[in-house]
Amino acid sequence: GGVPGRAVVAGGPHPSVDTRNACQIRENLYHAVLTVSRDQTIRIPRLLVLLGFFAFGCAAALGQVLLLREFLVTFHGTEICVGAFYGAWFLWIALGAWWGPRLLARVLTDESSYLVLHLALPVAVLAEIVALRSLRYLLGVDPETLLPLETLLLSSMLLTAPAGAVIGALFPITGRLLAGGGRDPISLGYAWESAGSLAGGVAFTYLLATRFDPLVTLAAMGLLEGVTVLVVAARARRRRPLVAAVIGCLAYGSLLTPVGTALDQASEQIRWQYLQRGYQLVAVRHTPYSHVAVGRDASGQYGIFYDGIQRTTFPDAPSFRHEAALAMAQHPGARRVLVLGGGSEGLVQQLLAYPVERIDCLEDD
Repeated sequence: GGVPGRAVVAGGPHPSVDTRNACQIRENLYHAVLTVSRDQTIRIPRLLVLLGFFAFGCAAALGQVLLLREFLVTFHGTEICVGAFYGAWFLWIALGAWWGPRLLARVLTDESSYLVLHLALPVAVLAEIVALRSLRYLLGVDPETLLPLETLLLSSMLLTAPAGAVIGALFPITGRLLAGGGRDPISLGYAWESAGSLAGGVAFTYLLATRFDPLVTLAAMGLLEGVTVLVVAARARRRRPLVAAVIGCLAYGSLLTPVGTALDQASEQIRWQYLQRGYQLVAVRHTPYSHVAVGRDASGQYGIFYDGIQRTTFPDAPSFRHEAALAMAQHPGARRVLVLGGGSEGLVQQLLAYPVERIDCLEDD
């Protein structure tokens, strides 16, 4: 366009437009574009960034515990599984912190990346849990077979990638959002995230692990992150993040309904079929210490499995009768007995056949 009453001639040595008016037009256009860009940017208050990082730390701790417990069951609870998991986990956090912000900066602002990563973490953990429970089925491994070391290492690298990369990418992005406040943004953000991790660990140990299944814990993760994004999006009055947060809350809230129960039972059944041979799955419980499963074979005998490893079978009266006789033969005059493990499967009943006054039974889980 041009200035009313004047002509703009491009390329001539003596343009007829007034140079001062042309500069003023360019300056006004620049300020207009800058104003639109600022309006489209989501401005997150500093306190909300910190509170969101606290919630993210809580969710990250819950996700890490859930994935590690799933790894232990799939790989029969071996110690090398723990090392492989944490090695891959921290490697992906480092790679995510290095490459994540660079890749996201090509398509999103730091504020938008902050919200996207919050919503992505529970999705990544859910996908990894389903993949871990289906891993033996996908690999076609026979039940009761230990997976080779190379399969363990490769699986650890692949199945920790999404969640680990998301956690790593959010650290530098949060640091940039906190910059300029007079304090070291990295230390400040790390302190709030660590406090959230502590809160998540306490909540899991004393509440979630003792009363709820993993998908309920995952639902709590998703709702926590969804509410975080919901608050920020509502504060910034941005429709797309607001809609995404509402959809996320509804999706993870559905895990608290029979839909979540059905998904949990179906995935547990798939894993059980390729984990144990000859046993029908009866019940599963997740304790603060391990994954406990009870199976029944064709003869009606039950087996108890801790993290995929068979611990004991019952009823087995002859075996426990011999064990009780051996113990009482070593101390014929015993009146008080302490049973360390295995008592509830039948040993206590056999010990009651002797003239004892008191039996204390201690189970490790």
